[in-house]
Amino acid sequence: MLMKYANTTRRVLLISLLIIAIYLTSLYSYLLFHSITEVFSVIVMGSIFALAWNTRRWMDNDYFLLIGIAFLFVSMIDFLHTLAYKGMNIFQGYDANLPTQLWILARYIQSISLLIAPIWLNKRLTPGGTFAVYFSVSSVSLGLIFTNSFPTCYVEGVGLTVFKIISEYVIILILAGSLVPLLRNRIRFEASVLRALFLFLILSMGAEFAFTTYLNVYGGANLIGHLLRLVSYFVLYIALLRTGLQHPFDLVFLDLKQKEAALLRSEANLQRLFDISPFPVVITSQSDSRLVKVNQAALEMFEVPIEDLLEYKGLDFYANPEDRLIVLHKLQREGKVQNELLELRTKSGKRIWCLVNVTATDFDGEASLLVGLADITKQKQIQENLQYLSTHDALTGVYNRTYFEAELNRLQKGRQFPVSIIMLDIDDLKIINDTYGHAQGDILLQTVANLIKEVLRSEEVFARIGGDEFSILLPHTDADAAQQVIARIKDQLNKRASQTGEKRIEISIGLGVATHKDNISNALRQADANMYANKNVKKENTKPRN
Repeated sequence: MLMKYANTTRRVLLISLLIIAIYLTSLYSYLLFHSITEVFSVIVMGSIFALAWNTRRWMDNDYFLLIGIAFLFVSMIDFLHTLAYKGMNIFQGYDANLPTQLWILARYIQSISLLIAPIWLNKRLTPGGTFAVYFSVSSVSLGLIFTNSFPTCYVEGVGLTVFKIISEYVIILILAGSLVPLLRNRIRFEASVLRALFLFLILSMGAEFAFTTYLNVYGGANLIGHLLRLVSYFVLYIALLRTGLQHPFDLVFLDLKQKEAALLRSEANLQRLFDISPFPVVITSQSDSRLVKVNQAALEMFEVPIEDLLEYKGLDFYANPEDRLIVLHKLQREGKVQNELLELRTKSGKRIWCLVNVTATDFDGEASLLVGLADITKQKQIQENLQYLSTHDALTGVYNRTYFEAELNRLQKGRQFPVSIIMLDIDDLKIINDTYGHAQGDILLQTVANLIKEVLRSEEVFARIGGDEFSILLPHTDADAAQQVIARIKDQLNKRASQTGEKRIEISIGLGVATHKDNISNALRQADANMYANKNVKKENTKPRN
């Protein structure tokens, strides 16, 4: 309870700080404030589309897929609205009416989509047809707007038109109506997601109401409306995007968990649900792991013909046999095993990752285990790839700046002094890019990274922290040992040049050492300064002499 309260407090504080920070930008430049709020909402909507699209194969309904597709088109219209805003001067010959028309169009599409989306909690969506519908509606509407055939929404010197004000109230009513199907289908949503959708709709209604009252597009009512809009999309980010990336199974497998819960609650329906279940289910003997009953989905997943079933035991399908003992101990201790992530194997030896749910049951008078499985091998690979991409540089495969800074903080708090930091900079990379193209520059970066990795130890953190800059963290390494690492790096690069006949790769290197009296930040600054001093010396040495 205290942890939940602390998390809520942090989120409220974060939102408050966000509002204050964004508001302060409006005091400097309202165009900057408007652009930040709109671009943030565009990014969130685009990310929701990416999440919904890439998880559609594992979703049991298409509610979020419809929302994602709708948000994709709404985000594009909102981006046009941002570019068209008064003062941006991108669309010549148009006044403040253009962004207002684009705003109304985007809000109609968004609110109607939110209203009808619950229909697809029980129906399947045709993605191609849905894209075609949204593309057609968006294209026709944009054509009407840019040919001055769309109703006027704003008149300079007068303010909002009756059409615009009435439209805002209609949109508010549609958003309010969207709350009803959400409430009726609340069991189909994870609790935090449902709360976020409710809060998003309520904040959106508040924003729309604010947009019915302004006379000037830079006025106070317009500012309040955009602040409410900013908070509403931040709520969506917290509930949907962060949950989807950090805990993807909470979104993807909600229906699966509900089905398994229903299976456990109703012993009378066990046989029927067992036979028709699309998810693998196995019943094994508690005493010797003998397979008592296996449904068709499990047979297919483990690649076992029904006639060979008696030759196998449940233990045969564990990639690590000791995992069965862990499952049994947890079952004995807690009474059930829920969503335990285990590595299993099929008859052919293929390794698969499954969420395993186990409960004790009595089957035909024998103490047995009812095991429900969900193959999440693909999802785990996606999660591992996302984690890898979040900590590694996509071009070179070494760690990225985010991971590097996290390691700096970790080492600062640890006891691994002395810590040395090496800064490296590839000379003349810009010239290479300009002369031979960025593809050759990328190859050079990859080559340097691969060569340096070969001479480093596993505990040494090698990261690309800028366009042509790399850094190496060396725990338990003093200045003399760090100089040895530098020597190995230079030898490696020179060796490559001598073996291939290529021009020697020129790099600039700086070194800083953090002792028990120093901090790593000072070492980083020292290394950076040394590197640039090294570059300057090399430049002086290469100048022609009179």
